[in-house]
Amino acid sequence: MLNKFLRYILYLTSNLPLFLVLFIQYVDIETRLDRQPLLLTLLIMMVLLVVLLIGILIKIKKQKYLVKQIELSNIKPMKEMSLTYIFSNILPLVAFDFSNKQQLISFLVIFFILMFLYVKYNLIMYNPVLELLGYTNYIAKMGEKDIYVISKSKFIHSYSISKVKVIWLDSEVILVTEILE
Repeated sequence: MLNKFLRYILYLTSNLPLFLVLFIQYVDIETRLDRQPLLLTLLIMMVLLVVLLIGILIKIKKQKYLVKQIELSNIKPMKEMSLTYIFSNILPLVAFDFSNKQQLISFLVIFFILMFLYVKYNLIMYNPVLELLGYTNYIAKMGEKDIYVISKSKFIHSYSISKVKVIWLDSEVILVTEILE
């Protein structure tokens, strides 16, 4: 199950591209990194988040006893989530001047409000880092219920019924380990 801690980790890792752009934008290559404490903290946090995400994915995949077989239909990639990601995460790069302490604090307030909302309403499904690792996000029907699907396997026929092996991460989120047909 996706506990709150894992949801926060997924939200923070979804922002790794934002953190990377901020790091590149504000790093002073002529000054040693240890003299730039904010950027050093950002770099350490990025590395830690990547390690945590990979560790979580490895731990989830090792839980073979949790694998269940189900049928999915009406499987569609979640393309609109990339627009939500861009508007909520990339636009702050343009709107804030991070060298100004007041604007940095304003950004952090908005960032933590977004994090709270993303976690509370389970909007953490779009994660560009997971996409870079080869996963795709889908929405599908299981019976009458809509569920979110994370999978490395690609679904070819969206309107046919696919039998899959899954690990339930949440009541609405599954990780597909294998497509059976």
